[in-house]
Amino acid sequence: MKLRELLNTRKFLIACPIPTKNVDIAIHQAEKAISEGADLVEFRIDYLMITDSSEYVESVIRIIKEFNYPKIITIREKSEGGFREVSPYLKLKILEILERKTNTYVDIELEFYRKYYRNIKTTEYEGLIISKHYFYERPTERELTITINEALKIPEVDIIKIASIVTSDSDIIELLRIANRRERPYLAIFPMGNVKIYRLIPPLLGSKLMFCPLDEGTAPGQIPLHYCCKFRELVLQIEGL
Repeated sequence: MKLRELLNTRKFLIACPIPTKNVDIAIHQAEKAISEGADLVEFRIDYLMITDSSEYVESVIRIIKEFNYPKIITIREKSEGGFREVSPYLKLKILEILERKTNTYVDIELEFYRKYYRNIKTTEYEGLIISKHYFYERPTERELTITINEALKIPEVDIIKIASIVTSDSDIIELLRIANRRERPYLAIFPMGNVKIYRLIPPLLGSKLMFCPLDEGTAPGQIPLHYCCKFRELVLQIEGL
């Protein structure tokens, strides 16, 4: 469905990441994010401070039932920037629960999918994001091409998300070489680093997602939600001239 054709053909989507440590607070923050202009909310479930597996699952079910706006459910692997380790068994259980849930999209790391694809490959989601994060060095164009081509083989993928550390103008230029590729799924490019303005460049060149927090971000360089909304409004105004 390509995230319901980018929630009915916006130029790019603004997603608000919510570090989900407490379900009640997270749902409240998510509703606030939607009211302030976010198109959808990412619930980062790896932030949940729950050790009991059944309680963990029930918390996710609550979010699905009580938050009826478009949302991404992410249990980020610790190796790719997750807050805490979540067992593969528990993650697979939650991924199974998320099948065919309305207004519910799923982010799965390429490495996790590769390792557990036999458990995931027959699962159908309303929207599927396949992600890859490079925290320690910027990948070469060849490495990125290999990553994208592998993600393209996954059935029903809607968005391929690439996040990479950048430390210079040349890094961002190299990373953006892939932004306007025209494969069936959309691409979403995320430069991570201290230069926040780098985050504004990919959407101008074809990247289809921005992650913009209310306050506490979940990755380096994220720009607060209200600035992202103003940015998109300005882009659309200029395009309409």
